[in-house]
Formats: sequence, structure tokens, C-alpha cells
Amino acid sequence: EKLLLFSAFVFLLVSTAASSVAPLLFARVIDAANDKNGGMAGVNRWTLILFLVFFAGSIGAMFRSYLFQLTGESVVAKLRKNLFGSIMSQEVAFFDESRTGDLTSRLSSDTQVIQNTVTNNISMLLRYLLQIVASLGLMFYLSWSLTLVLLSVIPVVSIGAVIYGNFLKKLRKKFQDCLGEAGTVAEESISSIRTVRSFSNEEKSMADYGVKIDESYALGKKMAIAIGIFNGVIFTLIQGASVLVLWYGAKLLHENIAGKHSSSMTPGELTGFMLYMLNIAMAFAFLSNLYGEFMQ
Repeated sequence: EKLLLFSAFVFLLVSTAASSVAPLLFARVIDAANDKNGGMAGVNRWTLILFLVFFAGSIGAMFRSYLFQLTGESVVAKLRKNLFGSIMSQEVAFFDESRTGDLTSRLSSDTQVIQNTVTNNISMLLRYLLQIVASLGLMFYLSWSLTLVLLSVIPVVSIGAVIYGNFLKKLRKKFQDCLGEAGTVAEESISSIRTVRSFSNEEKSMADYGVKIDESYALGKKMAIAIGIFNGVIFTLIQGASVLVLWYGAKLLHENIAGKHSSSMTPGELTGFMLYMLNIAMAFAFLSNLYGEFMQ
């Protein structure tokens, strides 16, 4: 899969570069439209370049998604074969100590989590990390002072992410253990249904299974609360920083229009900067979700 991964990464760079350059080109189109001496020639040129960049980014995104998906399917298929082979090669004492439902749960649900991680999550993680880095670099190019205002929230977000990730990782392990125990109860009851029926133990089997499902549901509620709180805090910080950046950028633009030499901010540059802000806000939103899934 090395060649597939390398090819996918190349197309990832193409799509990310296109999405990172686009706001800067938007800025150039707006500034060209505000240029009284340039006419429509500058607008037409920058608009055509923007279209070509979007087209190249679309092609890159198409092949990136295909190659990462194909790589993930290949890796997980091999993983399932190796895992099953490892289970079958264990000593008989291993099967006496391990429950069948727990083992089959690991083969199905756990490998499914790994499949999602390999196919979608890694692709999105690399994409949005590169998007954040590229966007920050171009934001420094447009206005270093506005970029520093935005960066002020990153330490708070980083500390919160570490605490959230550790907490969610522990909850997810307990959740998977509960599902494995529930699967064991279900498998034992179904495989020995004649014995269960002969002793009229249907109600007991359902009660035992229901207890494990209720335990997993309780843990699922805790995970939902943790995810909701973390996303709410992240969105509040990012949106608050966006409002602050917009105010400061508008102040710089006003100073430029008023003829003050302390600022050279143009309408196009402010527009491009805010588009980069949206790119970073979306990237952080996706990364917060991905971080929670990786911790699972």
C-alpha cells in the first residue's frame, strides 16, 4: 500500500493547495474590481485563474478520496485475516479464558473503527492540518497583526483537547467492553437456545442482555455529553476569535481609507483574510471530531 498512500498524499497536496490559494485569489478579484485604472482585464484574469485552481482542486480531491478509501479497504482486509489467524493459532486455554462474543466483537466492531480511521479519518486529518498550516502562512502574508490575534486562542484549545481526548479514550474502552459482554450473552443464549427453552430462561437471558446494553447506553450518554461540551467550547472560542479579528481588520481598513499611513489593508485583503478564517474554523471543527474518534 505504500505506492497507493504516496499517490493519495500527492493528490491531497493538490486539493489542499487549491483550497488554500482560493481565498487569496478572491482577494485579488475584489481588489482588481476596486482598481479604477485597471478596468475588467484584471478581474477577468484573476477570475479565470481562480476557476482553474478550483478545477485542479476538484480533480485532486476526487483521486485523494478514491486512493485513501482503496488503501483503507486493503489494510483492514489484511488486518482481519491476520487477527483471525492469530486467534485460531492460540492455545485451547486461551479460548477457555476468553469469551467467544468478545472475540467476535473485536473482529467486527473494533476492525470497523480501525477501517474508518484508516480510510476517512487519516485523510481528513492530513487535509485539515495542511489546510491550517497553509492558511496561517498566507494569513501572515496578508496581515501578521490579524494573524497573531487569531493565534491567541490556540493554547486554550490545545489544553482542552488533551483533557477531552484522555477522558473520551477511557469511556470508549469501557463502552467497547460492555458491547463485547453483551455480545457474549447473546451468543451463549442463541447457541444454546434449546437449553434456554427447556428451563424457561428466556426472560433471564433478555434481562442479562438488557443490563449490558443499558450499561453501554449509559456510557454512550456520557460520551455524547463530553463531545457536545467540547464542540461547544471549541466553536465559542473560534467564533469569538473570528469576531475579534473582523473588528480589528475593519479598524485597519478604516484607517487605510481615512488616509492614515499606519495601515495598508485593502477590502480584498480583508475579505481574503476572513475567508481564511472560515477555512481554519471549519478545519478546527472537523479536527475536534476527528480527535475524539482517534481517542476511541
